[in-house]
Amino acid sequence: MRATLALAALALLFFVGVENLSLVDYDEACYAEVSRGMLARGDAIAPELNGRPFYEKPPMLYWGQMAGYALVGETELGARLLNTVAALLTLLALYGFTRRAFTPALALRAVVVLGTSLAVFAVARVALTDMWLTLWLVVCLGCIHRAFEPDGGLR
Repeated sequence: MRATLALAALALLFFVGVENLSLVDYDEACYAEVSRGMLARGDAIAPELNGRPFYEKPPMLYWGQMAGYALVGETELGARLLNTVAALLTLLALYGFTRRAFTPALALRAVVVLGTSLAVFAVARVALTDMWLTLWLVVCLGCIHRAFEPDGGLR
């Protein structure tokens, strides 16, 4: 119950007002425009910026933004929606792996510490690749930890 409340509070913290912030820098604006163009062309394979190939970032960022645009429109919220979801998934993964390895109380503390850190708060609310990288890093490290547990991670 506490974990659910903590995650709900962090979700609220991450989502409230995210649509009111304009795109903050060149990178965020470029990625949002690339995704908008891909959605308009119906092309989920070849990212372009101003008619030229733009292979600066992995396509998962663009696909997430395209999904956000399809769900809520071509707005700042649409560009950031799936990044914010990735932040929440990161906290869920951290909770799951930590709870299994230690205790639910310690897992909850870990989630609160990570979820309220300024860096995670800031990155969860912008359309950059950092949150996706963090999510997959936490998942990979959690899986590696489980694999090296004495029972082989089978419990």
